[in-house]
Amino acid sequence: TARHVNTQMANAINVINSINPIGVFSAVNCVVASIHPDLLAESLPMQVKALGKNKLTIVTNTKNYGEINSLVKEIHSNAAVINEDEFRERITRENRAYSIAFTGGYGGVRNIGLYSSVRLQANCVFLDDDSFPAPDLFSKYALLFTQGAQLVNGQVIGHSGGVVRSVLTLAN
Repeated sequence: TARHVNTQMANAINVINSINPIGVFSAVNCVVASIHPDLLAESLPMQVKALGKNKLTIVTNTKNYGEINSLVKEIHSNAAVINEDEFRERITRENRAYSIAFTGGYGGVRNIGLYSSVRLQANCVFLDDDSFPAPDLFSKYALLFTQGAQLVNGQVIGHSGGVVRSVLTLAN
């Protein structure tokens, strides 16, 4: 419900503000939500290539954690892989009042990504595990953040795969 979502976001903001009340970062953390190791195996090399010196965090569930963690470490050894189920258990033990912010499917995963970005002192950019970003995606976001943008809406081109994905795959 809308009330649940508002409560969830308010709790996430409280957690984030307790970590970094200023909220100004120069780095970018790419957060990828993934429960599909096969999709991530295809897209991750291009995501890492586009990252440059930016940070990478993958959020997944217990069922896929082992396979995704192994895959990610082969491609990007400095990436963080977060098991969302273990994260929620730890947060609930540490501060039950904030635990609602990290529940609820994709919304909870989003908030885990925001939390990890703040802990890394980085702005957050979300991608799905089937995303093939343009080579300059993260540098463009970094520029927008340094110019004072706090929230930037992205655009998905060729969401169903198709021509853009094929061209980007061939180009790289």
